[in-house]
Amino acid sequence: MAKTEETLIIEDVLYQNLFGSNPCLAREYGTKEVTVTLLKEKKVKEIVDFLSYNAKKDEFRCYEIKVSMADFKSKAAKTWIGNYNYLVIPRELYLKQSLYEWKEQIPYYVGIIVVNVERRSKWVAKRPAPMEVSAGMKFMLRQSLIRTLFYQNDKLKKNSAAKIEQICQETEK
Repeated sequence: MAKTEETLIIEDVLYQNLFGSNPCLAREYGTKEVTVTLLKEKKVKEIVDFLSYNAKKDEFRCYEIKVSMADFKSKAAKTWIGNYNYLVIPRELYLKQSLYEWKEQIPYYVGIIVVNVERRSKWVAKRPAPMEVSAGMKFMLRQSLIRTLFYQNDKLKKNSAAKIEQICQETEK
């Protein structure tokens, strides 16, 4: 299923928050759609909508993006397995119910980030409670993040090569 424009903007807002306007100043490293294998023997795989890692603090942040009430209430897994976990929703969805009602529908340790899609800005409506993450889970999250970044880089490289080939063919004509 194709992502909505709202989802793409929210991912971009989260990504830009990692380093602002200068990638050299990154405090955290992260990316979208990280596939995490929770149990090797049962091969239970879940997708973290956006995962970031702060290497200095050895902390992971998991972001679950929901752009509609139907999306939020769906049976799809909400993967909140980081040191800090967030529900990320657009402002319009947030305004459909009170903060109290939102808090009642998520675990106590999950924070809420609200994104103004038009302005491409965000604010924290509820701070998350820190969670203890085992060394084994951190290892698995690190591996999952690195694997996803590798696949995304490989895809970008292949797309770039295809574009260069296309430009070369067009200039030969």
